[in-house]
Amino acid sequence: MSHVGRPCILLHTRPQGSSSDVVKLAMVRTVAALRGAGIRGRLLSMVHDELVFEVEAGDAERAAGVVQAAMEAAGRLGRNAIGVQLKVRRGG
Repeated sequence: MSHVGRPCILLHTRPQGSSSDVVKLAMVRTVAALRGAGIRGRLLSMVHDELVFEVEAGDAERAAGVVQAAMEAAGRLGRNAIGVQLKVRRGG
């Protein structure tokens, strides 16, 4: 690898690692937050930067709020806190 490629790699490694850590933490925290709120549901999958949950239809609005709060909190933890901007969508 030439020295020309190194600055780019160095610039991108830290943010990518930080966001990966945030997503992993968010996955754990959101599942725990749903259980703590008494919401029956589960994390189905992660697709790129999206987490897909399955919850009872009657709990969907409340679950969306719990998930959003837990994910935003995960982004604020630690000395490498990053701003997490979320869009919560419901599927049918």
